[in-house]
Amino acid sequence: MRIVLVIILMTGTLRAPGFAFFQKAADSLDQYINTQIEQVYEGAYYREPDSVSEKFDGLKSMAGKEGRYHMSLYLLAVEAQCMAFHNRFERMRTLIVNAKELIGNYERNIARLDTTYDARNTVDFTEGLYFYSVGDYHRSIKCFDALLEKDKIRQTLGADYLFSIHSYLGSCYQRLLLYDKAYLHYSKAMEAAKLSNYSDYNTALIHTYLGNAKAGMANYGDGDQDDLEQAEDHYTQALQFFLKYKDDASYSNAIAATYSQLSLLNVTRGNFATAIKQLKKTSEYSAPDDPDMVITYMDYGDLYKKMGETELAKKYYQHSSTLSKQLYKEKHVRKSYSLFALAELSIQSNLYDSALYLCQEGLSQVTHQVAGDTIVNHLQVLEGLKIKGLALAGKYSQLKQEDKYLNAAIESYLSALAVIDEINKKLPYTEYKKHFKAHLQDFYESAMEMVYMAASEEHGQRDYVELLWDLMESNKNTMLTEALNNTMALQYAGIPSKLIEKEINLKTKAAELRRNLSMEYDHIDTARWRNDLYEVTNRLDSLVKSFETEYPRYYDLKYNNNRYSLSEVKKHLKSNEILLEYFWGENEVYCMGVSSNKTVIKKIELNSEIDETFTSLITFSRGNPHSKEKDFLAYLNDFAGISNNIYEVFLKPVLSEFDQKRYTSLVIVPDGKLAYLPFEILLTSQAGQSKDYSSLPYLLRDYNIRSLFASSSLIESTVEKVDLYEYAYLGFAPAYSNSPQGDRTTGTASPGFLIYNQQEVLSASDYFDNKVFIRENATKENFLNSVGTGKILHLATHAFTSDEDPSYSSLIFSSYDSGQSNNYGHLHLDEIYNLSLNADLVVLSGCETGTGKYLRGEGIISLGRAFRYAGCPNIVMSHWQVNDKSTAFIMDEFFHNLKKGMNKSEALREAKLTFLNDPKNKYFSHPYYWSAFVLMGDAQPISSRSWSAEIIMALSLFVGLIALVFAKKRRKKTS
Repeated sequence: MRIVLVIILMTGTLRAPGFAFFQKAADSLDQYINTQIEQVYEGAYYREPDSVSEKFDGLKSMAGKEGRYHMSLYLLAVEAQCMAFHNRFERMRTLIVNAKELIGNYERNIARLDTTYDARNTVDFTEGLYFYSVGDYHRSIKCFDALLEKDKIRQTLGADYLFSIHSYLGSCYQRLLLYDKAYLHYSKAMEAAKLSNYSDYNTALIHTYLGNAKAGMANYGDGDQDDLEQAEDHYTQALQFFLKYKDDASYSNAIAATYSQLSLLNVTRGNFATAIKQLKKTSEYSAPDDPDMVITYMDYGDLYKKMGETELAKKYYQHSSTLSKQLYKEKHVRKSYSLFALAELSIQSNLYDSALYLCQEGLSQVTHQVAGDTIVNHLQVLEGLKIKGLALAGKYSQLKQEDKYLNAAIESYLSALAVIDEINKKLPYTEYKKHFKAHLQDFYESAMEMVYMAASEEHGQRDYVELLWDLMESNKNTMLTEALNNTMALQYAGIPSKLIEKEINLKTKAAELRRNLSMEYDHIDTARWRNDLYEVTNRLDSLVKSFETEYPRYYDLKYNNNRYSLSEVKKHLKSNEILLEYFWGENEVYCMGVSSNKTVIKKIELNSEIDETFTSLITFSRGNPHSKEKDFLAYLNDFAGISNNIYEVFLKPVLSEFDQKRYTSLVIVPDGKLAYLPFEILLTSQAGQSKDYSSLPYLLRDYNIRSLFASSSLIESTVEKVDLYEYAYLGFAPAYSNSPQGDRTTGTASPGFLIYNQQEVLSASDYFDNKVFIRENATKENFLNSVGTGKILHLATHAFTSDEDPSYSSLIFSSYDSGQSNNYGHLHLDEIYNLSLNADLVVLSGCETGTGKYLRGEGIISLGRAFRYAGCPNIVMSHWQVNDKSTAFIMDEFFHNLKKGMNKSEALREAKLTFLNDPKNKYFSHPYYWSAFVLMGDAQPISSRSWSAEIIMALSLFVGLIALVFAKKRRKKTS
């Protein structure tokens, strides 16, 4: 018997040419039904769905009368897949529900007849296909995952089934922008394809899908060239096979889809002429009424829109809209694509009423009922709500007195925020969310603009300033927020420690495998690593899902999306503190200045001049001044000009609205390029006649300055806790050879010799009860064994940071084999993420520990940030490659100041001022030498945060002795 599986993937309907599954007939009726299904498949299946239903109704009646219910299941599944092909989803869902009821009513009968699970597998598969077809990818994933879980026990799914299931799962994850996860499933589909009935075709098909995943990674990963090249390589391999059969109509869809994806690749690269040629090839291989043409017309429209050809874009969007209405008689997510695109064009033409109508029509297609199921496509809901908000904002601009449009726009953005929270809760895969966060940036920018306008005009209907704050915080550090939630979850949810250890081990192993794959794309072990990664991530995902059902309190605490309100944050600001939180967009930067009793909001328009000035300042700060050929005073004046200019643009407009005599501390939550800037080097006025860097009017002279990854850290820092530790100070200072440098791109370079790092650690340790590891003892192994014993953790190590791939970033410890100078112990970024720290302060005095790749919505993926994720609330880290000698000086002063009881922010500031004011450092007063280190965290003195284990033990003994004395006195009285 042939069971047809219709493959509907990525760009449209890619149909495998005739692959099938066969069930050996047990009796004559089964044989007869098999024959009838074959005839229907060859005849009416693709042309006359009503005839199929009529024919199958009779066959189902025959099978039911004879008690052959497994055959009834086959008939229901084949008919449901036929309905999927013809876009009759109401009927499809009804048939699946009927099949599920049949299994429930005749379970024992079906189990006896369906011994290989073919019928039940087909029903389960078809249910996953249904949710995929209507655009509910979350539930589609759930169905296909459940089928794979069942097969771990049954072992009945063949290669063709596994190929199809993993292809669908890959497509689901891709449509949810989880490209890493999609790539893993496509790789599993590739394994199955090689064993399937149509191995060559399926292998070529999977190359197309792998290319799609890589192209998606590039689109949301700053256009990574490696990903683009790998995508093109996959597409080329697919076409090489497909074009051999270009005259065979059954290959047309695959050829068209591959050309379509190649066109999108060239759009990403800006090669519009090539993209148009490839879209024409797509049209050439597609029938005019092919469902794929809905997407192809959209691709044409998007391309012409980017080229500024608005009328041509509109023409193709309308073609897509007309065809989708013809093909999908019921509501369907594909109808929304063109409706939203046309709405955006209407906004550009100031036709806001038309845009609102189109938006509403589009939204009705992405959230609707199908046979009792509520179908939601969350990403399209977000797209529609964003465009609706823009249209309402435009309408409000036309009619200033009509506040109802302003309020409606805000409601649209609030609804979108709720959808974002829902998606984050549904997908607790933190390591995969980076592409989703990048996708959201257009929404945040449009929402910020609208809410900022409302807040600036002081409309009284709602607190728009509070909403603006909520948007800024919502866009900050998903991974870090989860880490903060995780601390609370572990403390209050009562989950067994062995499960947490299991989660950490799985995450560590997954990160190691990702790093291997990233470094060695064509390695001999690539296939094994990818398979291992698939298995490990599946186990991790299953574990996380089990938390939701078995430990709901832990799950809710860890993955909740609650953000602290502005009013809550104000309560935790000290009377002398100003909080500056930034949002960096494409064309504007928003800044909110907050004190305990005041809020100021400003919008800063970006332009090429500001961008160039900012880039110059960052370059200047990182550069060793003694390597410059320019005249000293001219170079100083250049710095003074750009530094003061950045202050005037990004800080002065906000700070000038506060009584600056009252405030002595700045708390900064940076965003975008501001995350690379040590704010203290900004000049609050012109340099005047300064002849050296030490006398310049730095912001450092006016304020204690510290930064936060997100404002939520401010509230967490006020929660007092007692940490047990063995040592107040734990220091590491490895020894390095002066061997030649290797490959810095992958972090395999041999670190150069450090002269002062051991002196730095030994000097700092004198101020505290301590344990230090220096030279050959400062190994990665000793670090991991002792990391939980220190209140202050000081790592005077080399560090490597990769701006391209954060997985390469690492701290470098002493060689584990003294005979092999290149065998240094690398503690990679992902390993740090999975540590569990109770230290109050980590000082990373190596190079570039606070810098790295910037991901929009996440921030800089740095080594310092990893320690924050691992549980340490306070990090001192560096923005660039620091000078060994000046670092030792500043660190000694910093630790001395901590010992004297200064808070962390004040201690670092005073250390830098001491360095600047020391005449001996006159020739080292350029910011390169002293400003690299920043504090991310709270301003509490280190001594006030917790007691050591020895103190707690002593107090316990003291209390015990007192209790013993009272007990003896009581016994004497009673005797």
